[in-house]
Amino acid sequence: MPVRRHTDPIQVKLIWDAIRSSNAARQIPDLARITKYIQAIGNYSPTLIESFVKNALKDKLIVTTGKKQEGAVSSYKIVDQELPELDGKDWYCFECHLAGDVIPCSRCFRVFHTACVPRVRRQFEEEKRLNCESRDRVLANEKSISANKLGEQIESLAGEDKGMVQYDEGLCFLCNLSNVDFSCGMNREELNYMLRFVLHRIRAWLPNTITHTMAQEDRPEWLTDTELTWRANQLFFEHRDMSVMEVKINTQTYSTFSEFLADVYSVQHNVAIFHSDEKKTGTVTE
Repeated sequence: MPVRRHTDPIQVKLIWDAIRSSNAARQIPDLARITKYIQAIGNYSPTLIESFVKNALKDKLIVTTGKKQEGAVSSYKIVDQELPELDGKDWYCFECHLAGDVIPCSRCFRVFHTACVPRVRRQFEEEKRLNCESRDRVLANEKSISANKLGEQIESLAGEDKGMVQYDEGLCFLCNLSNVDFSCGMNREELNYMLRFVLHRIRAWLPNTITHTMAQEDRPEWLTDTELTWRANQLFFEHRDMSVMEVKINTQTYSTFSEFLADVYSVQHNVAIFHSDEKKTGTVTE
């Protein structure tokens, strides 16, 4: 299994914060100052912080700077790039939103840890059961309205034996879920009309900009909106937010509920990556 990134998002953000803070104070951001800054925030040992820095170097999210002389103290700066190298796959597990050994989905850009599979397999079985129950209710309702008028549609629904579909460990949770999605009897216009109300509800739970927090922010001067956008570009593989989803609804892009759900989970993934240290925002995202 490949390690796409070695450093968890919260660790990267702490290192970036430490470097920016040192720069603002006109100090050299060496390991000692990075360690002091991070220890003032969390209960991390110097050895652990040093491992964070080494991993961030491997991930090319920071670089060393200064003279390469014997006995000189290494200092660090944030990498100067608009976007990281992209190769078609995410860097963080789509389930726990952390780095490490991951399996790439054979169908989409998502990756996941082997250890996360048992939990999402149980979630898949529950979603499959609910989908089958919903299909049965739709069938019963449509038959009671007009069996003749909707005969072909009913036959199509009945033929979708999704209950027999098994979880494929070579696919991510959402690609597995798309295998058990069923036509709910709504056309594209009706589906997107319904999803507009769902999106309106989701908007009430999240900040307008997902790089911001739910609570009132007290940010240092160096943590500007431009800085937040740059960080999002380094950490998010697929950018999804409420505005993107609203455009897709207005243009009637969604053809199945699973497509909409995939975007909802992408927003959740990005918020969890960016706000892993914000308990309130993380809880709201779940």
